[in-house]
Amino acid sequence: MEELAKVDEADERLNAALFRDFSMLSSAYLLEECHINYLNTKSQGEGSYGIGMDYLPEKLAMPMKFTADRVRYGQPLLEYAYGYALNNWKLKDDKNPDSIDFVNDELYPEIGAPITSGIELIRKFHGSESEAGFVLIHVVIDSKTHLLTAAHKLMMEGARKKDREMMNRGLQQHLDTLDTMNEIFKKIWTVSAPKEYLEFRTFIMGI
Repeated sequence: MEELAKVDEADERLNAALFRDFSMLSSAYLLEECHINYLNTKSQGEGSYGIGMDYLPEKLAMPMKFTADRVRYGQPLLEYAYGYALNNWKLKDDKNPDSIDFVNDELYPEIGAPITSGIELIRKFHGSESEAGFVLIHVVIDSKTHLLTAAHKLMMEGARKKDREMMNRGLQQHLDTLDTMNEIFKKIWTVSAPKEYLEFRTFIMGI
């Protein structure tokens, strides 16, 4: 059973990685003309995207649909979890690279270091540090969502037992976690230059 689990985990990682790469390739193909048009017109103060491609060649469309089915994702489009962000990073100092398991706190850097310095982006469109910072800070924010789930569980249990104190603890944990997530988000422009956002936005706006 242990060997079977290892095979399943390897298949899961491969399918997710293939979906990420094919979805990014597809987005790049469909929106390349938009990006070129934007770059050519922004100097004139317009910044017009124009119209993207309305089809994918079979060599991209078929594996894209196949991998979307394999990961049980309904639409063969670039999306947030399997594609652009949550399945598009890795730990810089990974103690166990052969496993997909990690501890949320591992995403955090040493005190004083940039908020995203403990992780790195795998695939990029523009290739800039601003793009990497923009994506990775959202990954760090999402690493706190398990605390929201724990808070909700506490609130639901408090409601079920009619325990006001338990409910209040859940509400407080929910508020504290949202505060933490917002404090992380406030650091976004320390790792991603606002003026560079439109340099890579073209390829993700289709989401």
